[in-house]
Amino acid sequence: MIKSSVKITKNIDSTIINYAFWEIELPNSWLDKSENFQNLLFSKLNFKNWEPINEEEKSLYILLQEQGCIEEAEKDFFSGKEIFNIFERTVTAWYSTYYKHPIWDVLLNGCSKNTLISWLIQNYHISRSAGVTDARCAEFFPKFELRELFKKNCIEEYWHCDSFYFVNDKILKSIKEYIPLPGSLAFDQHMLYLAEKDPLAYIMVGYFQESSVRFFNDCKEFYKNMESKYNLHDYFKPWEKHLSFDFEYEHGDRYAEMFSSCNNITKSNFISSFENASIVVGYLFQAFDQVLLEPNTEKILLRDPPSKNLNSIILKSIIEPEYINELEKCSGIKYYDKIIKGFLENKGLLLKIIKHNNNNINYISNEISKITIRSMGFSYEHDLIQTLGLFVQEYDQKNESFEIPINKSEWISLRNFLFESSINPEQLLVLQYILNEIIY
Repeated sequence: MIKSSVKITKNIDSTIINYAFWEIELPNSWLDKSENFQNLLFSKLNFKNWEPINEEEKSLYILLQEQGCIEEAEKDFFSGKEIFNIFERTVTAWYSTYYKHPIWDVLLNGCSKNTLISWLIQNYHISRSAGVTDARCAEFFPKFELRELFKKNCIEEYWHCDSFYFVNDKILKSIKEYIPLPGSLAFDQHMLYLAEKDPLAYIMVGYFQESSVRFFNDCKEFYKNMESKYNLHDYFKPWEKHLSFDFEYEHGDRYAEMFSSCNNITKSNFISSFENASIVVGYLFQAFDQVLLEPNTEKILLRDPPSKNLNSIILKSIIEPEYINELEKCSGIKYYDKIIKGFLENKGLLLKIIKHNNNNINYISNEISKITIRSMGFSYEHDLIQTLGLFVQEYDQKNESFEIPINKSEWISLRNFLFESSINPEQLLVLQYILNEIIY
């Protein structure tokens, strides 16, 4: 069957098929000669019951299949090659969505310095996370040869944010200290989570990122126009050089080969990994949206770093209630509270969902219980261990079962933020305090 996302328009003289970047125009004079193919195109006939009557029909079918216009046949298990062939067609649709985002027109048509700097720093943050997520893969991926490959990737990638994407502007504070956009942080932390929990999804996103080198010439033209628009002489030369390294290191091909390590994948696991990968790419689009929501001004108004003055008062505030007022004076509390709520498209959404859908409480409480146990593995002080233990016990008593909640990507980004905070038990307890105030 033709996918529902394929747009088919029948005009007087021709029929146009649109999907992702692709557009095919068929003369109606040719299409009318094949009633079966016309019925097939408009979903009146299943592909299983159809045979091409000539080479033209056969070639057109293959073209539609390669472009991802045709639903895949039902299967229970997939080889790595089959997964790659299916995913390669999906990537085209992702690129289409990526390059149709309004951010590109805003940048090319002229935007404020604050918006421009926000976009540059967003690219810096995505680049900065590459070596980190590859390092996580080098530790957690199930196969030795892949762990070694990601160690190589890590060595090749970790310095790129410093050499190619570092933003130097006299008006800015050190770019190293600026807080990432919620979408960028969600992207980074879900990649870290997938590195430990879902290797196939990580490979999918890695292939999507590295294969963008296929648009090298378009990128060069875009950089040239940006330099001209904003009088940035040779500013994007390092970005071009980075793209040339992707050619040299063949990162896209490297990820394509990784699919062969994924064999005998069940249909449910394939769908789950694909959903995880889609969520990551969705966070990238959210980051673009958030760049456009930055104040449209020539004054630089970016996210300052939080106060690092979060010491033993954090622990005391949870154990002894009289310390709470003192805790709330710490600017760091406002930072973590802002980050959690910033993951949500609507700042009031978290509270609204919790009040009206108990499954969400069950889901996040179950995740918090598992994350808190993980955090205990990084705890060495008596009070920390006792406090974390009480939290695990409390959440476990309140919830016996859970279902996947609505607004899945928002809840997953919250889960990932807590997961990454688990190596810092004091920070996790601050988040526990905030969430308890919101949820219960």
